[in-house]
Amino acid sequence: MEKNASKFQDSDSTILELQSDKDVLLERASNTKPANEMVETQEKQKPADHIVLEYHEQNPYDLSYTCLLIPRFTTHYLIGDIVDDLPVRMKQICISFGWNLEFLSLKAEHMQWTLRVPPAVAPGYFMKLIREHTSKHIFENYVRFKKENSSNDFWAPGYLVILGSQPHPVEMIRRFTRLTRQQQGFSPND
Repeated sequence: MEKNASKFQDSDSTILELQSDKDVLLERASNTKPANEMVETQEKQKPADHIVLEYHEQNPYDLSYTCLLIPRFTTHYLIGDIVDDLPVRMKQICISFGWNLEFLSLKAEHMQWTLRVPPAVAPGYFMKLIREHTSKHIFENYVRFKKENSSNDFWAPGYLVILGSQPHPVEMIRRFTRLTRQQQGFSPND
C-alpha cells in the first residue's frame, strides 16, 4: 500500500503524521523545553516511547463471506484448550494471505467466521487453504484428534459459505450438519 504521509507541527508542539487523508496515525507529544534541549531529548527517546497506529483502508470492492466447518468426527468437539489456540492460528493464516478476519466463533460442533477478501479470491481457494492450515495445526498440537482421524483433514467433507457478513442462521447450520453427517454415513443418533 502506498503511503502518502505528511508531517506538520500544530500549535501545541505535537508532531502529527497523517497517512492518506484519514486518521492520525502517529502522535508524539514533544517537551516544552527550548529547541536546543528538545533535540537532545528526542535523540534519547527509545522507539517504544510512542505508539504507532496504522490505518488500514479496506478496498470497497472486497467481498465478505461467512463460512462454517464442522469436525469430521462427531466425537471431536471444539472445546477446552483448542478454543484459545485456534482463533490465534486463524488470525495468522488470514494475515499471511492478506485477508481480513472480521468475525470468528467456535462452538463445540463447528467453527464459523467471516472473512473479507479481494474479489479475485475464490471461496473454494480460501476454504481449501484454511482447511489445510487449520487441520495441520490441530493434528500437530492436539494429537488426541489424530488418533481417530487417519486423514490429513480434521474437517468433515464440504463447507458452508454464504456471501455477506451475517452469521449463519441456526436452522441453516443444523441442516448443513445433518446433511453432512448423512453423506458421511452417520445415523441421526450418532
